[in-house]
Amino acid sequence: MTDEEGPVTVARIKEITTAVVAEYPARLIIYYSGHGIAGPGGDKWLLSNYDKDSGESIDVDASMRNARRVGIGQVAIFSDACRTSLPNAVYLSGSTIVGIPQKAGLAAPYDEFFSTDLAQPAQEVSGSSPHGIFTECLLKALNGFDLEATESRNGETIVSSISLANRLEYQVPYASGLIPNAVVQQPSITASWRRPNDVYVVMQSREVNKGRNGSAPMLDAEDDIARDSLRRKTEARRRAVSSTRDRLDGIKTRARGFAHQIDQAFDTDPRERVSVVGADVLAIDVSQRRLPPVNSLAMDEANSTAAFHFRDSLVIAQRFPGFKGSLILEAGLLESLNYVSVDETGQRSDAQRSLSAEWSALLTVHRTIDKARLNDFASRMRQEKHQNPALGILAGYAYERAGNLEQLASVAWFFAERNGWVPFDLMLLLSAYGNSYDLIKQHAKVGSYCVIGRFPLITRGWSIVDEGAEYPYLGPLRTGLLDAVWTTFSPAVENDIAEFVKRGTI
Repeated sequence: MTDEEGPVTVARIKEITTAVVAEYPARLIIYYSGHGIAGPGGDKWLLSNYDKDSGESIDVDASMRNARRVGIGQVAIFSDACRTSLPNAVYLSGSTIVGIPQKAGLAAPYDEFFSTDLAQPAQEVSGSSPHGIFTECLLKALNGFDLEATESRNGETIVSSISLANRLEYQVPYASGLIPNAVVQQPSITASWRRPNDVYVVMQSREVNKGRNGSAPMLDAEDDIARDSLRRKTEARRRAVSSTRDRLDGIKTRARGFAHQIDQAFDTDPRERVSVVGADVLAIDVSQRRLPPVNSLAMDEANSTAAFHFRDSLVIAQRFPGFKGSLILEAGLLESLNYVSVDETGQRSDAQRSLSAEWSALLTVHRTIDKARLNDFASRMRQEKHQNPALGILAGYAYERAGNLEQLASVAWFFAERNGWVPFDLMLLLSAYGNSYDLIKQHAKVGSYCVIGRFPLITRGWSIVDEGAEYPYLGPLRTGLLDAVWTTFSPAVENDIAEFVKRGTI
């Protein structure tokens, strides 16, 4: 479906997806090329008339979450679109192109191939046949022109989920590096299809031979005179490697900075409290009243939620009984949230501090974590995630993204069993697959517990919230979301938040 003969609309797309989903296909693969943005609520694809109708955009997260729950075997998206923002992005409501599942079920394995990283453009090659860099690399891989995208399995040459991901993560930066003065483009890919159902293409012998014989059509950007070809390709590899190294070095530097700030935030005071690092507090709203500014606020059952006002933003802090928390802000955005048990007198394990710092650093750069890092974090976090509610919430989102409902329910169950409460975000994630309380009970027997919080602490969680009868109070706040890892609001909604906190609505 293209806009060459008429606008691409949500209605046209829904007509097709409804018919496809009705057949319960083994696979649903969606490719999109066009305008896109990425904001606090996730990615949106902008259709032909998005500038005239805010609903003429696709909410990618919500659409894919539905698609994974309607009985399809596997789901994948390939998106060659920018992931920058627009001044009026917050007013784009976004539509889902897959209907709400009538019956909750397990999440289908889901491959996600974004052409570029968060806040970056998706670049095109101009010329007689203009095209996206990512699309060209993708088609070469799937059509047998790039044998580096293949692997051998059971006597066949195939393109698998992981082999394609690995190749594109190398080839897209390289291809963009070939273009003079172009930014090196880094794709954002999470490959989650599992063996043996992870094969995109089985190559025929003639396809293997054409790839081996080097008959691949070259990118326009590569079409240069022979004497310059080697120089340009060498320079492209250097630029791609340098870009990747700089990103990794940046993440390491940010992780060290977060680790230092986490140490600063926690003292030996055994009381439940929340401390702020990295910004000056202007005012604080708690139940029934406004308090003068302090950077460390004692919290109790009567004051379980507090709205911290800063110069250019506002953050709502949540009390978790038995823990004290730290809010680490950068440029007014809440980029790291941490908790430690009051019984630990301010001391945290090196493992927990390292996990918190690394994950915060990664999310401020990528917003999502690739499968390799996710598996590494999961193995290191099996115990630590229960010692820090913020890590538990992050783990919940990671498990849901990977389609691991059992682990998601396990995290929620542990908080319920050990602490007598479960963070709101975990209950919200579970609700997509049935009754949250029933899913926790199915994991293992558990006593009574409550839910802590009434809004998503993770900004990404706002793309899940249904603002209908259950959470009507959250609707007005969505327009004030800022692009941070953890929920941060603009001053535009501070009056609404102040009233909600004072009345105990949130």
